[in-house]
Amino acid sequence: MNEKKIDDLVRKSLRNNTESAIDSKEHIWNNIQNQLNKVEKQNYQKRKTFSQHHVRKRKKWISITATIACLFLAIFFTTTTKQGQALITTVRQWFEPKKSIQQELEGMKENTNVNLQGKDQQSPQEASFILYVDEQRYHVIKERDQFLITVDLPEKYPEVYMDITQKTGVKPQDAIQQIQQEMTAKYSHVGKIKQVKSPVTGYQLRADQGNKKWNDEVVVYYVVSNKQNGSFIIKQKYFLEASEGHGVRFDNMLKDFKVIPNAIKPKK
Repeated sequence: MNEKKIDDLVRKSLRNNTESAIDSKEHIWNNIQNQLNKVEKQNYQKRKTFSQHHVRKRKKWISITATIACLFLAIFFTTTTKQGQALITTVRQWFEPKKSIQQELEGMKENTNVNLQGKDQQSPQEASFILYVDEQRYHVIKERDQFLITVDLPEKYPEVYMDITQKTGVKPQDAIQQIQQEMTAKYSHVGKIKQVKSPVTGYQLRADQGNKKWNDEVVVYYVVSNKQNGSFIIKQKYFLEASEGHGVRFDNMLKDFKVIPNAIKPKK
């Protein structure tokens, strides 16, 4: 099987299985495993006749990126079962329906059970995403253009939530500058735009009311590329006293935020 056929196979698999990646994970992994076995068998036959020079040349074009789609490609392009299995293990960790994490909150370590959640693209210009949510503490609300993680609190507390939306055709650097302008008109204290690598890779902007009271409203934005010339806008809203609680929990959820680009390129 040549590289073009493998590429076509993976694109077809991603196109058919993006939605079921959230709802039917075992089926996807069985498909990946079966296709990996087929590719490995054919590659083994080829290696019997290919020269060592050809094998070295073939390995050079193997590329592994941080996106799930590209990892799928790397799995199918891998020339040995051992390498392919290692990649499967890495990707599968992102898709496990449940897992336990340890997080540190206000100096105390806490074991937390989290569940896989995500949202499928609504148009060819959009990407999908996944992340893990502490559903024992938070609720997930999905609308067509919104993914909301919220919590029930007594009336005396300000609202707390993390909202994920997507803007197509707007690059992250442009989106964060627009947000900064909007925040400057609304909040008395707006920080500088920062490029960050944690909890996500992208841009960060923080704004608050500047009063230093326990219930002062705090808003933190992260803007991440959707890998399709667009942006994911992640808005966290909580109050000052909750910065080391809900703020840290939201950031920890975002550490597993993965963008899944659309397998089919949008028409221009």
